[in-house]
Amino acid sequence: MVIKKQPVISWLLTDNVKDFIGKLKIAYSDNPSNRAYLLRTRNQLANARSAKPDWGIPELVMPSFEKAMEKGEPAFQKIWANLFEDFSTQSTCGIIVSTLWKSTIIYGFGDNKVYIWLYQDILGESNLRCYCEAYINNENQIVSSAPYNFYNDSDLFVPSDNNVCVSLAAYVVDYVALKKYAPVEKIIVVNNTAVKIENGDNKYNPSQKVRNESGQEVIVMDSRWFTKIINDNDIVVRGFFRLQNKKNEAGEWIKELIYVDSFIRHGYHRNAKIEDEQ
Repeated sequence: MVIKKQPVISWLLTDNVKDFIGKLKIAYSDNPSNRAYLLRTRNQLANARSAKPDWGIPELVMPSFEKAMEKGEPAFQKIWANLFEDFSTQSTCGIIVSTLWKSTIIYGFGDNKVYIWLYQDILGESNLRCYCEAYINNENQIVSSAPYNFYNDSDLFVPSDNNVCVSLAAYVVDYVALKKYAPVEKIIVVNNTAVKIENGDNKYNPSQKVRNESGQEVIVMDSRWFTKIINDNDIVVRGFFRLQNKKNEAGEWIKELIYVDSFIRHGYHRNAKIEDEQ
């Protein structure tokens, strides 16, 4: 896997604008209203950039990590409102290079909402395909807003993408929760170097090489700490997440996301790394 240089990432992380003129575009659409919407929201990102938020280092999310997110989403839904509030208070933002979406996701939290820009790299140009805002309603559901028929635009989305904003928001909040509160495994890949990432999910391809040609450091997010072995099957208890208070090295109280993996009551099981490190 090669992490290529993307104009939108370089634009966000540097002060130089001239190098990116003509390389930051909006995705093609026959609908003039949708083109105007994407152009307006691209300008909103430019305004956010001018405020110089701390985007952090771009993060490549490996398929194993995304599987862990999908596995935990039913449990995450129970604390979505708390997570939106927590991330908004901290003005959390970042850049995700997603293998699932095959896109770069730029996000920021504020006012109990998440703001998301979805960019796709095409022939060395960054194309804004989607922008959305989402929040949690009183029924603990993700609600999004966009122009009428935006998600029905066949130039931008396939029919199964009708709930793309809800899916994006769930993806982002679940990802940030795991990254922020759980002791996940992070590997920093320096520009113009390559590392081997172990892949415990695929016995035929136990490792995968990731090469960084992006022009800056990239963090690779993996989830080997989720692995647990069980050798009995009397009573299966499903895995779940919970937020737990603990003291850091400075003696301050912080929140940590604890994942209790599926286990078998009265049966033998080996703890996942996340439990062994408590």
